[in-house]
Amino acid sequence: MNEPQNLASTKKTTQVHRQASKQINFRVSEPDYLKLARSAQTLNLSVPAFVKKKAQGARLVTPKKLSKIYDF
Repeated sequence: MNEPQNLASTKKTTQVHRQASKQINFRVSEPDYLKLARSAQTLNLSVPAFVKKKAQGARLVTPKKLSKIYDF
């Protein structure tokens, strides 16, 4: 006869394995956030991505506009 399967033993546990295991949260004032947002927008990055790159000491270069290169 068919015995019911033990669901607890067949469940797979999904764990997220991240390279970076620590998270840092901080607050900034509205003027500081706007300044970060403008800088991030200039580099076509999100604010969190921009702040992370700056914290890691990355050298960020403003992308060149195609209209200046190709005279559109």
